Amino acid sequence: CHKPSPYGMTHWGCRKENSLIGIFSLFLYRGLGGRVMKYAKYKREQKVIDDLFSSAPSCARSTLYDFFLHTKPSVLIPIPLHRSVVSVRGFNQSDAFSQLLTRALNIPTFSILEKLSERAPQSKMPSNMRKKNVRGSYNINNYAGLSIGGRTVCIVDDVVTTGATLEEASRVLKPYTNKVYGVTLFRSFE
Repeated sequence: CHKPSPYGMTHWGCRKENSLIGIFSLFLYRGLGGRVMKYAKYKREQKVIDDLFSSAPSCARSTLYDFFLHTKPSVLIPIPLHRSVVSVRGFNQSDAFSQLLTRALNIPTFSILEKLSERAPQSKMPSNMRKKNVRGSYNINNYAGLSIGGRTVCIVDDVVTTGATLEEASRVLKPYTNKVYGVTLFRSFE
């Protein structure tokens, strides 16, 4: 519903079967923030992700730390990109953000999701098509799934708009754990 809630928790009435328990975003994706993120992604500038994180206002960083203290995830899981996209961009921005969180919070990153096929970018899709576009695009092998069994996990992505990507990743992870949260650098509203 995109309405604020304590620690970014999903309202009980808004929860669905595969929904995340809560999502926290560090910045709003509009104006300069959106342009900076696009520059990082499409100009192969991973350092920009580091700079964004380190330049976050102290109140935003404090709220981020509070989110992690409240949710207590033991594993961070970045949203994967298809290998062809990584070869063009030079890095995965979600993984870069996850590694920053690992260093700041001492929570390990497990890159256990796999992007099965290259799809149209979510940002180019109308809201009502995003869920269909991302459906079935991620996989986790059973051995990797056992490594998160029963743990509280936090999916890491760069931008959340409709939540379709995070929800699909959550659907894939749910057979292994019931406690799935999400954290993103940016939140966009349509």
